[in-house]
Amino acid sequence: MGEEGRQGKFRSYLPYALLLAAYLFVGALASHPFDDAIYAQNAQFFYFFRIPPVLSLPMGLYYDAINVGGYFITILLGLMKVQNVITIQIGVKVPFIIFSFLTAFVLYRIGSEMDFNGKYASLILLTSPIYFFTALIYGSAIIVSVFFLIASLLFIIRRKTAMSAVFYGMSMGSYLYPIIAIPILLRYFWVREGRKSAGIFLLVSSVFFAIGQLVTFLLYFSKGIQSQAPISPTTFFGPMTSVQPYSPLDILNIFNLGRIVPGETINILYYGSAIIASLIYFVLPRDKVNLSSLVIFLFVQGILFSSLAPGNLPSYMAAEIPLAILVAFMFRRWIFIGLIWVSSFFSFWVMQTINPVGFLIYFSDLNHKILSIKNMYPSWAVDAAGSIYTISILLNLLFLRQRKRESKWSLKKTVVSQSSVISVIVVVGMLVLMPVAESVPSGMYLAPEVNTFQSTDFSSSIVNGDLVVKYYLPLLLLNIHEKNEYLTGVIVYDNTRISPYNVTGETLIRGNHSYSLQIPYPIRDAEMTLYSPDYGSMGIYLEADGAMVMPANSSIVDAGTYEYRYSFSPVLDGNYILNVESTVPFYSGADLPAVNVTGYLALTGENVDGSQVNGSIPGYLISDPVTVEFHGPFSRIPPSIPSLFFYVNPTGSTPGYAYVAVGGVIFFAMVIAAVVFVRRF
Repeated sequence: MGEEGRQGKFRSYLPYALLLAAYLFVGALASHPFDDAIYAQNAQFFYFFRIPPVLSLPMGLYYDAINVGGYFITILLGLMKVQNVITIQIGVKVPFIIFSFLTAFVLYRIGSEMDFNGKYASLILLTSPIYFFTALIYGSAIIVSVFFLIASLLFIIRRKTAMSAVFYGMSMGSYLYPIIAIPILLRYFWVREGRKSAGIFLLVSSVFFAIGQLVTFLLYFSKGIQSQAPISPTTFFGPMTSVQPYSPLDILNIFNLGRIVPGETINILYYGSAIIASLIYFVLPRDKVNLSSLVIFLFVQGILFSSLAPGNLPSYMAAEIPLAILVAFMFRRWIFIGLIWVSSFFSFWVMQTINPVGFLIYFSDLNHKILSIKNMYPSWAVDAAGSIYTISILLNLLFLRQRKRESKWSLKKTVVSQSSVISVIVVVGMLVLMPVAESVPSGMYLAPEVNTFQSTDFSSSIVNGDLVVKYYLPLLLLNIHEKNEYLTGVIVYDNTRISPYNVTGETLIRGNHSYSLQIPYPIRDAEMTLYSPDYGSMGIYLEADGAMVMPANSSIVDAGTYEYRYSFSPVLDGNYILNVESTVPFYSGADLPAVNVTGYLALTGENVDGSQVNGSIPGYLISDPVTVEFHGPFSRIPPSIPSLFFYVNPTGSTPGYAYVAVGGVIFFAMVIAAVVFVRRF
């Protein structure tokens, strides 16, 4: 190869090399403050606690396996004692970088098959600000699923039905959204290839879909709510739990008009539109069922998925961008402009207006604790930073237009305009993050919340005067081997006052009276309040089994009506006679005084499996469920049940080297498979 040829090849590869460097740099330094903590946590569990990854992030078996490969880098560096937030972030994002470039390669090959400029199609994808955000900051499984979907389309173009079915099944097995387009594909194969090809596609894709999702579904239906990802970091749940669908109509909330759409109307419109879009393909004339209409309908389903997606997250638009690029090159550029830019603009507008998360936040967490999302910027700065992607999208209106002879120059300007945003992000990373890179925290646990779990499911009963509570472990903790080495349980009492006894008054009574009073469970620092419309002398004392219980002190609070308040030092529980000696009238309900008793839940001790625990439960007593007996006496269940937290302590533990080996095999297999795919196809 001559010097000219080498220079031409170098210039051809240079944009991809620069983009790869930008992807690696930003992937290491920019963080989604919430999700990166989850990545760190999962890596620790998979390798150090030998936890099957499918139990932690039930996105589908293929995606879980790919994540384990990414975690391998993090754990390998950890075993080499070079581990911090930077190594964690770059490790978990390597799979997303690989699949982003693989998707770009597929677009390049489709361009060769369909006679358009595949190089610019791939560069437009890699410089897409939304794709860049999704792969490197948010880290969504949609990146993996979209690759399988686009690879399936490549094999459809090449008329390799079985291969296209394999990749489409893996797409559904990684993320559920492609399943809504199955009717479209069946109609296409039936018309273009015949019933046999349609049957082969349905069978093969179903098998690979089942391999990816069946374990997740069986786990969910057998374990119920406990099959969700553990409640750490706080409020994070797996995708199988209840989510709020994202609505383009969320923009109404900006103007406080969200309530004009009644009930479940929006959800019905969402899912109904997805089904209708698929069924419409069945009524197309046979001569219109071709590759062009297939791409358009798949693109439409990508748009619908962006609307169906939970949360105001622009990352879900990654489902439509590769197909939008294909539509743009196959037809008119303005199709790409109109649909992508409008949806992008409104999504970012909604996100910046409703959620106080601007893109500056992603660059402010490197030398702080993960999960400490403290918005230290004024609202105008957050909105301005978050709008940088929207501005870049709108800039392309100047460059992308209807296909013309000089369209190559237009495509160059499009790539340059999108790359400018990535360049700005790289510069921000250099200026903001590089100076503090040496001070980032080391170790896997980047915040206390990451190694703390709370039992959210429990049942309670009264047995022989004791309160018996059964706490159920999060599913992930059930699979930790040798719990006595890793887990400690801590019982935490709710530090809020509760009211075990309250009677409201309607009539006034005077003089000395005695009343029966029952405290159904023990309370400490008790306060008793009687109400009167006047100031005077009122004294009380309690009597139980002939013994007198005198208040420690008393006070009068004038709040419209006089409140005569008495404090008691001893713990109150059981049946008492309340004796009132008064020179003023006080409010009474029926035959009882208007009295309110408050205090903190007081327990004399806790037993686990017959062992006194004193608030801390050693690992060898932890099983599912953890049954704790709180000594009373109790006559009814209190409104405030003590919480049970599980603390994970890996100190002195031996990593699961078998899992490290599995992670390494998956990682290198992923890299080799990517190389083989590029070389072979």
